[in-house]
Amino acid sequence: MDKKIIIFALLFLSLSCRENRVKKAERFLKEGRVEEAQFLLESHVRKNEMDSRAIFLLGEVYLTKGEYYKAIYTFRKIPQKDLYKDELINDLKYIFDKTKYSAQEIAYNSAELITIISPDYYEKEIYMFLGEKYVKKGKMIEAENVFKKIWEREKNYESLLNLLNLLEEENSYSEIIELKDSIPEEYLTDEVNAIIGGAFFEIGKIYYEREKADSALFYIEKFMQVKKPLIKLAEAYYIKAEIMLLKGDTLSAVQNFYNVIKLNPARETGLPQKARKRIKELKK
Repeated sequence: MDKKIIIFALLFLSLSCRENRVKKAERFLKEGRVEEAQFLLESHVRKNEMDSRAIFLLGEVYLTKGEYYKAIYTFRKIPQKDLYKDELINDLKYIFDKTKYSAQEIAYNSAELITIISPDYYEKEIYMFLGEKYVKKGKMIEAENVFKKIWEREKNYESLLNLLNLLEEENSYSEIIELKDSIPEEYLTDEVNAIIGGAFFEIGKIYYEREKADSALFYIEKFMQVKKPLIKLAEAYYIKAEIMLLKGDTLSAVQNFYNVIKLNPARETGLPQKARKRIKELKK
């Protein structure tokens, strides 16, 4: 017999056996013969690491047995996840719901895999859980992306505050200011304005320290419009006074130094003390 024919026949038989093994395992799984399905699939996958169907079914076996971590790990290894996207999302949601209180690391892994498999998929509970976990793990970029998505979808006060608090924690002042224009007026509460005002103040202070007077003044005056958080107001007046001196406006400078003192009239140290000293120097 021709050698090529023999090779082809052997290859055909081999593929046929593989296919039958996977089909048999799938049938076993449907019949509840989970251990037998597991044996067939594990032996098959060891030799066929790119067989998406077999790997998916093996993940289903682990899911059926309640071995959730193994199921997630196996689902991650599927080369062609798109072929089983809907089934995978349903399976992973099931795992998430089962473990979100009792085994949060497993729930975290299932939630993260959902977003990898389907970036357009959105469910608020899953995204909130994932965002909070990212923050705890110090994955701030990932957390920011998650909270931005929640804000884009929900446009409610809770999602806004979560995003602003995260951006403030990251010192992402420019992003806070960029976000400001998309915030509905009814959400501009004292708490939100304090974060926005703080961002204006910090950017103004950075420009002041870099001796960029015009840019510093622009942001400090934006802060003055909000006047929140109040704890930064005295320092803002002091910085504005120094900026006005740089711009040659001594009268405005003195007035702002007086504003520092008015906020803390009884205090003899810190900024009020510095302001009094500057006024004396300017009056000589």
